[in-house]
Amino acid sequence: MDARVRYTRRVIKESFLELLKEKELSKITVKGICEKAEINRATFYKYYDNPYHLLEMLEEEQLDKLLEDIEKSKAKTLQDIFRVILIDIKENFEIYSVIFSENGDDSFRKKMFAVCYKDNMDIIHNLFPGMPADQQEWLFYFLAEGSNGVLWKWMQDGMERPIDDPIVFVEKIIEDINKTLPSYF
Repeated sequence: MDARVRYTRRVIKESFLELLKEKELSKITVKGICEKAEINRATFYKYYDNPYHLLEMLEEEQLDKLLEDIEKSKAKTLQDIFRVILIDIKENFEIYSVIFSENGDDSFRKKMFAVCYKDNMDIIHNLFPGMPADQQEWLFYFLAEGSNGVLWKWMQDGMERPIDDPIVFVEKIIEDINKTLPSYF
């Protein structure tokens, strides 16, 4: 990609994120983004259809990068995957904090865990081979939503606690579930 194109896209994204810090997505206009980025509307429309499309593309880029990081890490456990997610959030806090804010996309955290669905389901299947498939799926969503809550609270607290604190917390819960659930099957 040409350096000018990379620069233009970066300026558009940064301007958009700045606006998203200040107001709801529904209140952000192409005109406002263009004024802040100091570009014309034609330049914006060359890359994006509207602010919603821009947010969707930002989220997609983050999710693609996250998936790539998970694959590179060779994460084998739920805790390994959670660690990669937390590291990615900490390294890219600027974009995540805006996307996760009340002005961003409420469903983005769920999309993050959905990206990890297949790998996590394989792990759950291996941990609980006697559990019926539909209940394995329930367990995945239970763990994903719980992890979402821990992730959200960790971010809301400014990520002051070390990454290992929420990971160890979630790990202990999974260990307890692993010890308890087999007695039901």
